[in-house]
Amino acid sequence: MSLLKTAQPLFAEEVLVELEVGELRIPVQRQSRKTVALHVLRDGSFEIRAPNRLPLGVIRSFVHSRRDWLQERLDSLEAGEGALALQYHDGAIHHFLGEPYKLKLMAATRWFASVGDGEIRLATNKIDELSVCKALQKFYLREAEIRLPERVAFWHRRLFNRDLPELKFRAMRSRWGSCASHGGITLNISLLRAPLPAIDYVVVHELCHLQHFDHSPAFHALVGSVLPDWKGRAELLTVPCGF
Repeated sequence: MSLLKTAQPLFAEEVLVELEVGELRIPVQRQSRKTVALHVLRDGSFEIRAPNRLPLGVIRSFVHSRRDWLQERLDSLEAGEGALALQYHDGAIHHFLGEPYKLKLMAATRWFASVGDGEIRLATNKIDELSVCKALQKFYLREAEIRLPERVAFWHRRLFNRDLPELKFRAMRSRWGSCASHGGITLNISLLRAPLPAIDYVVVHELCHLQHFDHSPAFHALVGSVLPDWKGRAELLTVPCGF
């Protein structure tokens, strides 16, 4: 059994909000301040900043009163990708590990995908936009399951001397990854669009949340201890986050 599942999280406070797109877990950062506030961070995630002694129930009430604002912000983040709107026709450009590839579509009764020679070759039973989008997500999910566990294990060894966290992969609309208070990490399958230095940054970022469930100076110091160039790597995340 993983030690991370039995140990108490170092920073366990968070607020769960039900939105149109599903659940959103927002970490709470306690500070010497008088008011509670919601902040959108550079990576598109949210953070609650609250007074040290304010009851968690009061914080929850505040956040739930801002549910519509949260939904609007998520929709805005997604709409902000309009300049990089993805196309799902034959010949459309999609990125893989930082390089552009042309989409080569083939009609077939069974799903198939491969990448090479400048093409992502995709076979699906229908060639309409929705079917191609789903087939492409399946391709990125497969590649994430093959490639990302090794990157997580590599950087986890550099940071900690404990069991690996639970790891999941899925399509996410506006976040590259997330770390739950119980120690599980979820990574966006769209990371496979980005170059490896950017992928490693996101992996390290989420792993460091196992130690610091916030974006405090201590958190950034831990990130910088293994990735001193993390700011430059973060700037490489220019590919679309969603589908």
